[in-house]
Amino acid sequence: MNHLSLCEIEYEYTNFGVQHSSGCCISDEISLIEHLEIANVLDSYPKLMKKRKFKELQKNKSLSEKRGEVWTLLLYKIEGVELLKELGIYDELLRFVKQVECIYTRFISGDYSQIKGRLSFA
Repeated sequence: MNHLSLCEIEYEYTNFGVQHSSGCCISDEISLIEHLEIANVLDSYPKLMKKRKFKELQKNKSLSEKRGEVWTLLLYKIEGVELLKELGIYDELLRFVKQVECIYTRFISGDYSQIKGRLSFA
């Protein structure tokens, strides 16, 4: 969840609930993690959303904003794991955290071998 807030991940949808684009603001920490190849930065697209769920999210002003003809879903403000799972982003977040945790555990154990090319787990 902290990863979402550090990246400020957003998805944009048309008025009909069709994904328009996505965007994020990557922090220095996340940029360094990617540059050192500790973990891959979040690269996920949401699952198709039912119209009912889209309408529900549109009503939640803390999670969505209307910008012209586009609705922006502010993923970084979502606190519920179930909603993240429903949108299809939770698994991607978990993968990122596990990659960082794996390298951290190696370093704590004194293994300072090269990181590059060692991101082979899912």
